[in-house]
Amino acid sequence: MKRISKAIVMLMAVPTLVASIVPMTVGFAAALQTNGSVTAYDLLWFLLATVAVILIETGKNTVNEYFDYLSGTDRFVDEEHLTPFSGGRRVLPSGILSGKEVICIGVVTFGLAIAAGLVMAFFKTFLIFWIGIIGIAISICYTLPPFKLCYRGLGELAVGIVYGPLILLGTYTLIAEQYSLQPLLLSLPLGFLISNVLVINEFPDYEADTKAGKKNLVVLLGKPKAVYLHGGLFFLAYASILPAIIYSGNFLLLLIILTAPIAVKACVNCKKNYDNIAMLTNSNKMTIAVYALTGVLIIAAIVSGLFL
Repeated sequence: MKRISKAIVMLMAVPTLVASIVPMTVGFAAALQTNGSVTAYDLLWFLLATVAVILIETGKNTVNEYFDYLSGTDRFVDEEHLTPFSGGRRVLPSGILSGKEVICIGVVTFGLAIAAGLVMAFFKTFLIFWIGIIGIAISICYTLPPFKLCYRGLGELAVGIVYGPLILLGTYTLIAEQYSLQPLLLSLPLGFLISNVLVINEFPDYEADTKAGKKNLVVLLGKPKAVYLHGGLFFLAYASILPAIIYSGNFLLLLIILTAPIAVKACVNCKKNYDNIAMLTNSNKMTIAVYALTGVLIIAAIVSGLFL
């Protein structure tokens, strides 16, 4: 039991849950702006949605772990290239779990997530049903044959869609009980930034991914050109806030530009050290920091706008 519990925590990847919590919190703040207030009832639904997303995250990681291990991707990562940001969850390469146990955990977590989603759809609003279905489908198809999105240069797009529009709009719809263009526009910078987190995390796995035939964008472009993809996604993130500003009239959203110095440092370090794994991890940390801080600043802009 202790072994299974340890593996579930590893598959849950608690430090990386920020990828989900950021768009969920922004979506909740946007719903607060629409509703004009928040109730304890809203908080309970938000808590259930958080549990559902964590279950989906865990299920997605089990699918990734299983098929990345079969393809050889995780087995080809040596100690030199292993970082806290890459190399998978390591429950199969380390022998903590068997393949059957990983599949069982995936089935259970996805099953519980679907049950939570159905509760929200039938007792809160059915508007989130299709958002949840699309999110689960993309999560499963990310590494599942024959789709294998992340093996065909589509993983970055898939991650950007899920952790940008889908999660943010899903949370907003759950609380506000309506669709709206505003949360969709607010999700664009987060979508570009979380895709960029994936891109920078792919650098240490380059050799292993190449050997396993995992054709993500870093493998397809090569490290020297992928450096410019990393910088370009930062640029798109900052540029994409303009539609939200124009639509909402909330110029406080420009606060996200405050993260630009960190983004510049991340890009410069990536260009200098894309082959130096130890030094490159600074770019991983800074790219994640820009994503998280951007979410915080968007929330600050929304909440401040309520009073101004």
